[in-house]
Amino acid sequence: MLNLIFCWHFHQPDYRDADGRYQLPWTYLHAIKDYADMAAHLEAAPDLRCVVNFVPTLVEQLDDYAAQFASGEIRDPLLAALIDPDLAGLDMEARRHLIEQCFKLNHPTMLEPFPAFLCLRVLWKAVEESGGESLIVQGDLHKTAECERVVKATVERFKHIDILINNAGALVKRVPITDITDEVFDDIVDLNVRS
Repeated sequence: MLNLIFCWHFHQPDYRDADGRYQLPWTYLHAIKDYADMAAHLEAAPDLRCVVNFVPTLVEQLDDYAAQFASGEIRDPLLAALIDPDLAGLDMEARRHLIEQCFKLNHPTMLEPFPAFLCLRVLWKAVEESGGESLIVQGDLHKTAECERVVKATVERFKHIDILINNAGALVKRVPITDITDEVFDDIVDLNVRS
């Protein structure tokens, strides 16, 4: 018999400046991606024993993000931009900054394994380097009317569409496949296929 203890050590440096504004979005992004996934792994194996360690600066920042959501005063520029209901109102410099922030990641593990995402970055860099212009249009792509609105906004801005990349997709709900209801299945197909 082999006795094994898993130890997960969660750490992040403090990404806030003296005014409490976040200079990099890593705490928030790891929280919604990695930390939740690791908790799900533990929940899926109730007989597994594991030590989970959170360093104080990480806990403080997670608490701070919760306070930001509660108050509505967002001090993370990336998060503020992503939840802005009017992304089309951003000027070109703000759009460039937003896209650059979204591609600040470990490319070998988080970009290159996903051909569509990698293609999106290559296309963006080509547009950027050629002096081209991009447009950010936000919409709920579950809905046909929203898809039509996104296309209409693009055509109004650029007069035509040369290339269309459908990169819509998301994890609608984390459940075992045997527990997926018709409603959840329809949401998955609507977002990941029909949009």
